[in-house]
Amino acid sequence: MFNRIISDRRELELRAERDKENQRIFELQTLQITTDTSTTAGSALVSSMQTPICKKKFRQMFSRHTKDPVKTWHDFYFHLQTYVDGWFKESKVTTLEELEDLIVADQIKKKAPQDYKDHFLDQWCNWNNPLQLVDNLDSYEEVRNMRNKNNKKL
Repeated sequence: MFNRIISDRRELELRAERDKENQRIFELQTLQITTDTSTTAGSALVSSMQTPICKKKFRQMFSRHTKDPVKTWHDFYFHLQTYVDGWFKESKVTTLEELEDLIVADQIKKKAPQDYKDHFLDQWCNWNNPLQLVDNLDSYEEVRNMRNKNNKKL
């Protein structure tokens, strides 16, 4: 009976150590991402160009993360929570309404054709308001269609 108690205790201690180690590794990875985007040697232009990449990176990590079979569900939860926190923090989300806007805008961005994304390359990552985003996409589409009609007449 004592042997079982001792082995259960050791297993719990090993799991706690593994969880702490996983948390340290993850925090180091998150810190590395943050450091890469904030400590670029150069001007504010370089820094402002890399901030959207960081937002995008957090969103991608959140969307694509899968559970490692050898890790616990708590580890999986911790990673997902950290990714989504980083995404929201970098996107400056503070209210539920801003969160809704961010998620809807993100879905619209995913569905937009690549040439639209290329056209708005400089502003694309900064548009978190879905109404602003669709207004710009509709305007671009309207101008593009008019240009195509004029080219066909010639």
